[in-house]
Amino acid sequence: MAITDSWLRGVNGKPYSGQSEVTDGDGLGIRVSPKGLITFQVRHMRDGKQVRTTIGRYPAVTLRDARIKAAEIKAGPEQIVKTSEEPTPAALFEEWFEKYVMRECREGTQKNYRYTFSSVKNRLPDKPLNQISMDMWLSYFDAISKRAPGVTRSVITGLKACFNWHIRRGTINVPNMMSLRARDVGAPAKTGHRVLTVAEVAKIWRAIEASRAGTGNKVIHLLCLVYGCRLSEARMLKRQDLDFESMVWTVPAEISKTGKPIRRPITSVGKQLFERAGMASVDSVYLFPGQGEGNRPLEIHSCNRLVSRLRSNLGIPHWRIHDARRTLSTRLSELGVSPHVTETMLGHALLGVMSVYNKHDWLEDQRAAYELWWSVLQRELGVAVSPVMAINPRHDV
Repeated sequence: MAITDSWLRGVNGKPYSGQSEVTDGDGLGIRVSPKGLITFQVRHMRDGKQVRTTIGRYPAVTLRDARIKAAEIKAGPEQIVKTSEEPTPAALFEEWFEKYVMRECREGTQKNYRYTFSSVKNRLPDKPLNQISMDMWLSYFDAISKRAPGVTRSVITGLKACFNWHIRRGTINVPNMMSLRARDVGAPAKTGHRVLTVAEVAKIWRAIEASRAGTGNKVIHLLCLVYGCRLSEARMLKRQDLDFESMVWTVPAEISKTGKPIRRPITSVGKQLFERAGMASVDSVYLFPGQGEGNRPLEIHSCNRLVSRLRSNLGIPHWRIHDARRTLSTRLSELGVSPHVTETMLGHALLGVMSVYNKHDWLEDQRAAYELWWSVLQRELGVAVSPVMAINPRHDV
């Protein structure tokens, strides 16, 4: 029978009671386990004998890639990458990062890959890829799990993306670790559950203002407390993203986690914070520029360093600035704000039928909810508090 993409999708990962081996002409075939695990293989001649070589597991290897690889194997040994010539995983990662990630991926994705691999890249097995046994890979992932359980899955997902890119380019054979699934190694990243009290938010606000951080760094974190926005959405904000005529802040698709623009109202306190930052960074593309000529946003490590120092001195249970998102949604829900409004405020994609038919961004409802949240914070901070404080243009913390 002919092997097709639709047939593979229908069988993959589902109980299977059909033929365990299916061939598709030119020697390409598949093996299917009772649990629906699909492995590509090819029959070909080697030293005058017919042999069978495993190509890889679907869907890590696509049908198209399997056909290409099968043709290369049948063409002869000179077409197959020799094990001794294969680079190390670290070298493969560097090439993939430089030639693909830096050119094709969004800045946030680039930073995620760089951050994930910065501490584990040098611990990768230092051998040609096809000389690394499954035991070596499992030992490597186990070592990561002991240090940072939540990182392991990100590492295996990143490595598989890297190796798939090289497989498609024909620079490596399919490595044995491609059969591993992310859930086979490490522990899942913990889902956040911390919801700050209004008093804690006020305490963090006062600590930010009292810190020695630069104005930009302070305002970034105050915006997170006020808007419940992602840190990256505030940190990478450009002046052109703010429309003071329509009073709308637009997070462009390229930095939005959903890949779609996010529109939020510029509220009374938001306007004051944006103007405060603008006075501290007059000639720059970014509202919160890093060191240099203003064509790059403030580095993430500056933001992380500020929160780390605040956290060690505040005397409240462990918190992250990302907790402000959960806090805003929870506290506004307690005050009667509808879920579709809070989800839109957070930049989440609406679920179900609403995601298909309802493209409204509820700007006026958002505005009312943000003003309500600010009034709650003001009462806790003191009615005389204004977000426009003394300008400190420094960018250290």
